[in-house]
Amino acid sequence: MRSYIYTSLFMQFVGIVLVIWLLLPSGAVLNGDGYLGSGTRDLFDHIALLDQWRWSTTHWNYPDGGALIPPDIFSMMFALPWWWLGRGVAYDMALATHLLLNAISGWYLAKSIGGSPWIGAITILSSPFLVGQINSGETETIGLWGLAFTLTFLWQQ
Repeated sequence: MRSYIYTSLFMQFVGIVLVIWLLLPSGAVLNGDGYLGSGTRDLFDHIALLDQWRWSTTHWNYPDGGALIPPDIFSMMFALPWWWLGRGVAYDMALATHLLLNAISGWYLAKSIGGSPWIGAITILSSPFLVGQINSGETETIGLWGLAFTLTFLWQQ
């Protein structure tokens, strides 16, 4: 019985990964020369700040430099394991990690309130807000997984 539960959970996880893979453009994630989203200023700002792990820089705002505030600390952390593949792949894999966590949190939220876990995962993945934010490059707002996990934990209390 226990192995059936683990197999079932593993297959659902694989299903979520496949849904995410189908949502993303074919081959775009592993393309080091391209980025997911439209070429907006937000997209290029996030890509430029993806590896800026400091509070100030002299490379921008010549001649004095200026302060840096990382807009998306989670994407910066999610991009670290993929950095050796290039900036494009690291950025795209950070977005894919956000999508995976969003789907898992939607799955868990729906399961905890007695709904269909698949509907919860797909609903959060296909949210117009989420898709629009990814397309515009505003990655600091796509981390819906924190909100969904918090709601789940509050519901269980």
